[in-house]
Amino acid sequence: DAAHAPERALPSGARYAFFAECLSAARPTRSGGFRTELRLAAVRGPRGQWCTLGSTVYGYFPRSLAAPAPGQQLAIAGRYRPFGADTSGFSRYAWATRLAGRLSVDSMGTPTAAPGLAAGLLRLRAACIRQLQARLSPETAGLAAALLLGDRTGLDAEVAQRFAASGTAHVVAISGGHLSVLLS
Repeated sequence: DAAHAPERALPSGARYAFFAECLSAARPTRSGGFRTELRLAAVRGPRGQWCTLGSTVYGYFPRSLAAPAPGQQLAIAGRYRPFGADTSGFSRYAWATRLAGRLSVDSMGTPTAAPGLAAGLLRLRAACIRQLQARLSPETAGLAAALLLGDRTGLDAEVAQRFAASGTAHVVAISGGHLSVLLS
């Protein structure tokens, strides 16, 4: 699959430096850290060269690092593991929704605000998600954010696996079709 191809070439578990953009608000993890969706823009290869990427991954951050905000650009380093293309559980869901893998971040430079309309829309999306969280139960807010705004980070793992098992994981992948429904 072309969306996963560049990251598949990275040896799993190796430590890399990345330039990334934060796509979603941080969500707490059981370990006390937090998780967010990141769009990986570039990775520094083993010989120091930078390679362009473009995939979306889940970034897992320790509690010692400050949570980035949607629309911020990040210089980060950590261990990357691709999600498998198998047909069970979360890997199937991740593959269907174009999540390429998991990045365990261990260091981060100072986040900077990304310029332009896209970054502004990410900040607006984050504000909408905060409103959903303030007005709905955590489970309902997570599902609403996934269906309406394409933010899968609040989606319960069991619900995500049910989407994958039923073959409907594409429903929570934001697309032009979703946006045209919202705009009409």
